[in-house]
Parts: sequence; structure tokens; C-alpha cells
Amino acid sequence: MLTSTPRSLPGTLPRGSTPVKSILKPASALGRRKDQNPALSEGAEAQETPIKRRKVLFDEIKNVTYEVGRRTMDEIKLEVRMALEAHLRGDDGPYDGLKEMFANDKKRYLPPVVGEDDDTVKPHELQVYLMALTGCIPILKSKDCNGLVKVILNCSWLGRDAAFVKVFTHFLAALVSAQGSYLNHVLAMIVDKFQDSRPSAWLVPDFPEISRDTMRDRLHSALQYLLKMFPSATSVLENLLRNKFPFLDDSMRVHMAYVHNLLRVKDYVPDLQEDILDMILDRVVKIDSQMQLDLEDTDDDITAAVMYALRAENPQQEAIGWEDAADDDSDTESVDSDDADYDQDAVRIKTLKESVEKMDSMLDTLFEVYTPHFANPGSDKAFDMFVTILREFDQMVLPTYKSRHTQFLIFHFAQQHERLTDAFCGQLIASAFQSNTPNILKQAAAAYLASFVARGAHVPRSLVRTIFMLLIHHLDQYRRKYEPICRGPDLKRFHPYYSLVQATLYIFCFRWQDLVVSAPEFVDPEDPASYIGQDLEWIGTSRKDLSTHIFGKLNPLKVCAPVIVEEFAKLAHRLNFMYAYPLIEGNKRIRLTQYLSSTYSTGGALRDSGFDTQEESFHQLDPYFPFDPYQLPVSKRWLVNDYVHWKAIPGLNAEDDDSESDEDEDDEELEEGTATDSDGGESERRASCILREGETDTDILGLDWMQRLMTGAERKMEAEQRPRFADEPTGDAAKDAAAKDKAQIRRAQVRKAQIQHRQRKANYVKQLELDVSQLRDLITQTQQETSQMRKENDTIRDLIRRTEPAAQPTFPHADSTYFSNTDSPGTRLGGILESVCWDHFQHNDFHAHIPSETEPSNNHFLTATSLFMNAAPPSVFTDRQVFAGIDPATTQAPTFQWHANGVSVSSLWALAQFEVDPEEISPVQIWFDLASKYPYELLFADGLLTSLLIELRPYIRCIEYGAAVNRQFYLDVVERMIGPPAVV
Repeated sequence: MLTSTPRSLPGTLPRGSTPVKSILKPASALGRRKDQNPALSEGAEAQETPIKRRKVLFDEIKNVTYEVGRRTMDEIKLEVRMALEAHLRGDDGPYDGLKEMFANDKKRYLPPVVGEDDDTVKPHELQVYLMALTGCIPILKSKDCNGLVKVILNCSWLGRDAAFVKVFTHFLAALVSAQGSYLNHVLAMIVDKFQDSRPSAWLVPDFPEISRDTMRDRLHSALQYLLKMFPSATSVLENLLRNKFPFLDDSMRVHMAYVHNLLRVKDYVPDLQEDILDMILDRVVKIDSQMQLDLEDTDDDITAAVMYALRAENPQQEAIGWEDAADDDSDTESVDSDDADYDQDAVRIKTLKESVEKMDSMLDTLFEVYTPHFANPGSDKAFDMFVTILREFDQMVLPTYKSRHTQFLIFHFAQQHERLTDAFCGQLIASAFQSNTPNILKQAAAAYLASFVARGAHVPRSLVRTIFMLLIHHLDQYRRKYEPICRGPDLKRFHPYYSLVQATLYIFCFRWQDLVVSAPEFVDPEDPASYIGQDLEWIGTSRKDLSTHIFGKLNPLKVCAPVIVEEFAKLAHRLNFMYAYPLIEGNKRIRLTQYLSSTYSTGGALRDSGFDTQEESFHQLDPYFPFDPYQLPVSKRWLVNDYVHWKAIPGLNAEDDDSESDEDEDDEELEEGTATDSDGGESERRASCILREGETDTDILGLDWMQRLMTGAERKMEAEQRPRFADEPTGDAAKDAAAKDKAQIRRAQVRKAQIQHRQRKANYVKQLELDVSQLRDLITQTQQETSQMRKENDTIRDLIRRTEPAAQPTFPHADSTYFSNTDSPGTRLGGILESVCWDHFQHNDFHAHIPSETEPSNNHFLTATSLFMNAAPPSVFTDRQVFAGIDPATTQAPTFQWHANGVSVSSLWALAQFEVDPEEISPVQIWFDLASKYPYELLFADGLLTSLLIELRPYIRCIEYGAAVNRQFYLDVVERMIGPPAVV
């Protein structure tokens, strides 16, 4: 054993302990090698001569000198090296001994029987062999030694003394340094231990007990040391952390242990902070959505039992003591299906309860992690962290269908400061109204926006009004877009519109007092009942605009959720905002199936075939708003005072006066319900609590509904147990009766499960068939519309082709004489106004003048002169230099003539179609503009064009594409000299 010469170290044994003895080879084998290996012979002599001075070991890892009994460290290293080399040669005996030593490291040491050799490795001797293996890393890195490396990595190193942990950590570093491929295995071994929370996972017999905190400190110290030694390991660690995350059905203990270790990694690896938070939130979202699906598929009695079990426990104690409870090593997470007391419903209740507790604890932990960053909610630090939460919400929470609790993270922190509130609402508005956003995300963003505005207790009144009017503004845009093609309410065709209407109605139901601009003096703002029946002034034109939508052709009240429509109609009527009951009564005679878009292509719209297998509620919006009351018992403490609860207005209807007397009748009706009730009825019961949970003084969604469910379940259980105990048999008869009862109950459960499975399968198949049929109808309709549009486009092209010559203005034949004649309008406009360019016109300034083609920005490519100069002989470009020496006032300028082919009104018209600069206009464009606005008799009148040229010529200038004048100046001159054009 090891003892320190300069000082004692933790975990060392007394000086008189038994010397380390090889367990890898028998004594006979060792004796045969004495003559062959001098080192072994010297070691044997040292053991036989106790008076000789003890040899010492210099530990190169910790730079401390140790004594190793009667054997030197060199002998142990040689023993390990020979075992590894023998393995490479094919002799696996000593090698297997090493593997067995580390594989049985948790085996308790038993002293040998008197008279027998002590071949068992003592607990503290394993460190000596690990140090020897560290010195043999060049051999150990071989692929042939993978088996030994894996056994060493799986040993219980965290439960031993601190000296062994240090030696093991340096062994890991040396292994990775020698063979980089082991990095993934080493990090995977460490990450696997993130899930350990029970002491039995790391405690080692014959060593002092190590606490959970000490174990984790050692684990993260080793990981931090490896990351410091190998910086590139961070990317490998990120993938392992993501892949090693516990499965969804793992226990809360495993999840919470892993999450706490992830958060510790986040503290010393800054590059992984956002990635780790993303991993945790992604798992919470998955658990949340899966739990919601499980609850929706569960009978009401089981759901009530789950809620009852959660309420029966102390939430705070459960949240704090989850690790202490994990110290119990009994297998409490498995149920023996062969047990006589096995109950499938009890297992289902236990599973759902564990899922709720798991998500509750993880969300509570996330609240604790984020809260310190918002100590000063207006600071940049808080905003940066909120940007991270907002990004996670946009990427993970928003696209998740019916996420129930995860979104309350951003609900809480978005209300900490106005800057954060504006950022959250701005992101939702951008997602809800951008054209490139999918419809499903638009609906989700609108629901989140409405629910946040309606339920956020710290959302200011000004923001409520702004969002409400913004929704109405976008509703107006949708209405103008959809009404011309609407034949009746159709959710599939006009889904974005109906989603916004329902969001608007939801905000009105909760925040109608914030939408009131003024009220009579005797109205008490603290008493909502005082508003009933009064003449109120509402914000802007919201009453008129919303009435236009409610009573419009799209008929949104038929498509929106009935529970929201009913509450809105009641409030709007009593507050003199709107009277919608006649429309609601009329909608009862309308079936949405007759307006399905799949019937348009066959002409079957407005006719109900009566063959639709789906209920009317299938074609209505789901009453889902993501910030409905928070149910989780532990983490709800973070949302205190953040939430607006539904408050029923006293005297709103006559039913409120009789609510207490009708409560017992409602309980009896709930007791009569069975698990075979239709899904539609169940959804209506669940939805009915959205706007009525305020009847109870609690924060749990539909707790009034849950309380009645639990009350009904308890009464039902008492009624079933009462006759059982009254006539309970005794003896063997009792056992037979109990066995028969259990068998009957089991058969009933199986039959019930089979019936439900077949029904769900049949409904699913029907839905798939309907979807396929609707997709085929849409494909057919699209093909027909495409064919029709193609025919219309061809017809329009033919019509344009036939009418194009007649549509162009008629001008005299345009050839070379058209511009050489001094009396022609072309010379006066195209010639005189373009003369500013003649002194620098070059022979390469010729262009195709095709409007559909882009030409380089050379010189004069929009002048009529370039058309004629294109056909000019070369002598024209040299002879025109005589213009430079002629005085126009005293000398007649010479005339140059040539035949210009291809110049016509059509080519000049094509030249005028170029729009290079909207603020400029060329001489050719001036002529066609005048010809299109004024009659020729007026334009050809004596003196008019001359006066116009005199006004325009001083302002003509040559720019890169030729002569041009400012367009606004030209229009002013024309209107002043000729007058405004006649209105046709």
C-alpha cells in the first residue's frame, strides 16, 4: 500500500499494511522468470531480506514520493507491461486478470482463510495498478486493448478517495492525449453519470461514504480539466449532452439530476450556455405536449384521480426533496403485471402523475435559472436574456401544437418591463401578419398575442387598445380580400380571418373595460356590474368595424368556438356594444358542410348532402388560447400577480342567481357520464371552463370542472363499495368471489380498451379517407382553374395582337423627309430639341432600341437622331464639322440628305417606351405624350409648337442617354400654354 514520506495523504493506508502482491500470474510462473529477468530476481531478494532499505516510488503525476510495501512501483509497472505485451502476442491470461480486477472494483474485500495466500486485490491497491497503466498508455492505446479501456472507464472511481480520483482524471487525460478516438468514450462515460442521483450508483464498499454534492464536484472537476486540456472537446460534448438526454418516459429523478448537471456545465463552458438552455426547453416542450395528448385520451375519472393525487401532496416539499427521496434504492418505478393487485388504471394514474411532476420540477428549475438575469428588468443584460427566451419560444414553443405550460416562461418575463412586453408583442405581430408565414403559425401567433393581451396582468391599457385596433385593421384587409370569393362560412378557405376574429372576441371578453373610452359619471370603474345597460363610448370605430365583420358575408360567429361566441354575445348585449343573438339563432339552421371548398368544383356548394361523417364542431375553430390558467402546483408560485382571472359579472344574466341551486344537479349529471361519451361532448365540457374558471378562487384551469369530476368520482366509488362491503362473503367463497370479480373487471377493461381502439382506428381511417378525397377535389379544382386561366391568357394575347396596330396613334409616314421637312412636327421637336447633341454625336452611337432589352448606358441611345444617323454615310460625320465655323445669324446652314431605311412610327413609338429616369422626358416622348393628350388640329395650329419650342429649348440638356428636359417643368409649360388635357 501507499504512504507518503513527506506528508500523509487522504486515503492512504498505515505503514505496516500488507505489501502489494501480483494477482496476474501464479507464483510458479513468477519463479520461472527469475533467472530470465534480473529485475524480478532483485525484487524477490528484497522481499526475503527485510533488513534491506525499502525501495520508494516517485509518483510523476502528483510529484510525491510513496513507499510500496516490499515491491517497487517499477515491478508493478513491469508486471502490467508484460501482461499487455502478452495480450498482444495472444496470451490473454494476465490481461484478463487486469480486466477482472477493474470489473469487480465494487466487490467487498474479504480477508483470506488462515493458511491461504491473499490473492484478492485490496480496495486501495487498485490505485497502484491504475498508475502503472497510466505509464503504459503507449501500449494501452492500441485497438487490441479496447476491452480493458472500457472496463477501466466503467469502474466506480467517484466513490473512492480523492487520491484515486486525481489519478483516474490524469489517466483519462493521458489516454485521450495518446489516442484522440477515446475522447468520445471518455466524455460519454462522464455524461452518463449525469443521470445518477442514488448513492448506490457511486458508493464503493470499504471506502467512506461520499455525499451527492461531493460526487458531482468530482465529476465536474474531471470534465472541466479535460475541457481545459482539450479545447476541441467542446463540440463533442455538445453532441453527447444532446444525445444522452433522458428518454421521455424516464423518471423525474433522472431528468432532474441530468438537468442540474447540465446547468453546472453551463457555468464553466460559456460557449454551450444557449445550447444547454435550448436542450432543456426542448425536452420540456416535448413532455408538455405528450402529457396533454395523454390527458386528452384519458377518461375523466382517471384525470380527476391524477389531480386529486397532486393536490393530496405538499408541492413545495415534493419539489425540494426529490433527491432525498431518490436515496431509497427500492424499485418503486416498476409494477409487476402478474401481481394479484395489479390495476391498469392505477398504473395509468401513476404514470400521468409522474409526468406532471417531472414537467413541474423542470419548469420550476428554469424559472430559477432565468430569474437572476431580470433583477434589473430594464437593463441590457435582462434584454439579452429575454432575446434568448424569445428565440427559443419562436423556434420551439410557437410551432408546437397545444403546448400547455412551457410558454408561461415568456409570459412571466415579458411582463417585467415595457421594453420586454413590446419585444414579445412585436415578434408575435410579425409572425401573425407576414405573408411568408405558414397559416398554422399565423393562427398560433394570433392566439398567443390575444391570450397574452387578455391574460397579462401587467399589460398596459394603451397596449390593449393598440393590439385590439390592429387586429381589426388586419381583419378589414382580410375581409376585402375574401368577401368577393366567399359563398358562405368556410374554415379551410378563410382560416386566417376566422382566427383573428376569435382572437379579437377573446380580448373583448377579458379586457372590455380597457376598451371603454368614456362612461357616465355614476359608473364605478371598480364595479363591472355598474357598466351594464349604460351608454358607453368605445375606442375609435371599433363598434362599427366589428359589427361589419360579425354580420358580414363570412359569418365568423358560425365558425368561432361556441363558448367564446356565447360569452361575447352576452357581454356585447348587456354592454350595448352589439346585439348578435338573432344571428346566432339563425346560424343554428346553417350547416358548415354545405360550404366546404371541396364541393365548389362539382357545383355542390349550398347543398347539404347529409352524408358527412364529421360533426359540426369539426369545422369550427378550437377554443385554444395558450395562456389559459396554469395548472402545475409547484411552479405556479412564479406567476403570482401576473395573471388576469376570469371574473363573472354579477347580474349579467338570470342564470347567475340560480347557480348555487343548480350545482347539485350538475354534479348528478356528471356522475351519470361514462368513459364512452363522445369526444365532441368531452371537448365541449373541457372548453366550457375556459371563460368560467373564475367562479372558484383558484389558479388552475377548469378547476371547477376538475372539482366536480373528482366529486363525481368519489361518489361513484362510494356507491360501488357500499354494497360490496354489505354482503361481503367470507372464507373460500370470499376468495373465489374476489377472483371472479377481478377476472370480470379485467375482461371488462380489455373489452373497453378494444372497443376504444377499434373506434379510434375507424375514426382515423375515415378522417384519412376524407382528407384524401378533399385533396383530390382540390387538385381537380386547381387543374380546372389553371386550364381556365391559360385559356383566358391565350384569348387576351390574341386580342392584344389583333388590336395593337389600331391602338397606336396614327402619324404621317415617317422617313428621312419626315425630319428633313422644316414644317413637320418631327423636325421641330425631335430635331430642334435634339440639336444640343449634334456637335458631339459619334458614329458608334447607334442602338437597337428594343424596350425589352437592356442596352449599355452609352450616349444618345434615346434620341430620334440616332435612328437616322444609323443609316447615314460616313461622309456625314466628317462634313458636319463645317457647322462649327458657321454663324447661324448670317449664314445659311448646309443640308445633308440620305435615305433612312427602317424608320417608322413604330420604331419611334418603341423608342418612346424607354423609361430611364422618371424625372426626365426625352423629345420623342414629348411628341407622343402631346399626341396622346391633345387633338392634332390643336397641335398643328400656327405658332403653337414654335412657342412651345422657345419655352423648352433653354432647358434642354444632354445627359448620358441623349437630350432631355425635366418632366415636371415640361408639364407646367404645356399646361400653361395649351391648357389641361380634356378628360375622357
